[in-house]
Amino acid sequence: VADDEGQEITHFTATKTRCEEACDSTPNCNSFVFCTFGGCFLKTRQFSGQETMHYSGFCSTFWAATVTSHGAAALPPLQHVEVQQCKKGTVPEPNGKCSTSSSPTLMTFYQYRAQSGVIPKDRLWENMNLANLGGVMFYLHNEVVDKDGEMMDESGHKTTKFQVDRILRFKVTMRNSDALWKKFRSQFGQFIQFDYGQATFGMPDHVKKCNAIWSEFGYEVGCQANPSGVSAYDEGYWTSWPGRCPSMPFTSKAPQGGPAKTAECLKEQPGGSCGSPDGTFNCIWHVEEAGFIMLDDLVGTDIAKLYLSGGWQYEKSSDTGEGTSFWSGKKDKARCKAREEKLLNLFAEKYRDQPA
Repeated sequence: VADDEGQEITHFTATKTRCEEACDSTPNCNSFVFCTFGGCFLKTRQFSGQETMHYSGFCSTFWAATVTSHGAAALPPLQHVEVQQCKKGTVPEPNGKCSTSSSPTLMTFYQYRAQSGVIPKDRLWENMNLANLGGVMFYLHNEVVDKDGEMMDESGHKTTKFQVDRILRFKVTMRNSDALWKKFRSQFGQFIQFDYGQATFGMPDHVKKCNAIWSEFGYEVGCQANPSGVSAYDEGYWTSWPGRCPSMPFTSKAPQGGPAKTAECLKEQPGGSCGSPDGTFNCIWHVEEAGFIMLDDLVGTDIAKLYLSGGWQYEKSSDTGEGTSFWSGKKDKARCKAREEKLLNLFAEKYRDQPA
């Protein structure tokens, strides 16, 4: 978000597309701030792209692209991109190539998260699980869009599991501790499952087990592969990002029980998030939002209308949907790869100023 956002014209709740359309049709609107919880703030300030910005966690400043002498918006060319992933034992280099790892390495890459549009304004991206392309597609396919996982919204209409309607992308930077590398010769540590912001790995002794891990290796980024034989998202994996007070949930109403995070716990357990990760126990990772794609755009249909018409996205027994065939072939390698690459290219098209 820009340090100086300029004068506010008005604000309301909308999608990013609607927010952009509103700015285009509003006199003196030259930019807007859009937040992932749906907040749209129209602004008067004009931007060149050279202004100072800061990381907000859930909001971004948008402005009109530079216009060329021909009157067309100057955007980087649209390119088709394919999934590339470093193999186990190698790490990504700045030039995009992979090299053999011989020490704890500072790495920057993308991670993804299936999410509903209802995101609290004060949400910090910590104490959570993220995934690579194969990991998030596995979760969507196996749980979110499956007919068995369908839920009802407050209006009594059928929806996806947890009302997931988008895929968030995060640019992450991480370097795990020397202690972790010395013991396991691994860039990643133990994967920790998070539920309602609480580490629940090893229940019912989860607090004791997780605290022991963090005491020995710091608030490490953990990693876990997709289960085998369930789908063809073979190179999918999940990661864990322990932040402040990971031993307690966000709310006292969490299904696993227990009190919500306290001020004392937040102070005593600072977590691993920091601005420039260096591998020290409290400075291991940094995440920042890098856009989102709506599930409607990925599937290629209006999912709400699909449900209203009596259709569904996917059913295990038939290995397909009713009204859409996007999810057909859960164990078909070619189809799974095509779904991954469609998501990747949707990000490439929508955010041409960012590497895909």
